[in-house]
Amino acid sequence: MRVAICILITTAFLHHITEAVRCHSCYNYNGQACVSNPDCYGEFCLFEQIVRPNGVTSVRKACLNHGEYQFDDGLVMTNLDQCVARNSNTGLFYVLLCSSADDCNSNCITTAPPTPQPVPPPIPGTGKDCCSWTSTC
Repeated sequence: MRVAICILITTAFLHHITEAVRCHSCYNYNGQACVSNPDCYGEFCLFEQIVRPNGVTSVRKACLNHGEYQFDDGLVMTNLDQCVARNSNTGLFYVLLCSSADDCNSNCITTAPPTPQPVPPPIPGTGKDCCSWTSTC
């Protein structure tokens, strides 16, 4: 009976791990090396970087069992698998919640939207301006 219970518990534990995603787990403060803990397993991985107004930066990588992140001002983020940049009174946050693959929280990279290029003004006589409709410009 004990052996059967032990096998059942072990099977349930292994089933939980196979459903979970492996995440990096560490904490870094102001450019120091990330103090690593053993990798963790959770339903979601978290990458959090905060750049404070005084220039001090911290990074935290961890496991979460819920798919939400709460910023210091109470705003809750549920975006998955995308790096979100957000300013608050504490500083500039870069946050990634992911569950797409093992170690998906290794980094949080935001891409700035492309800078729109200025549109040159039309050249007289080449478009629908006064010169294209009349011969006296």
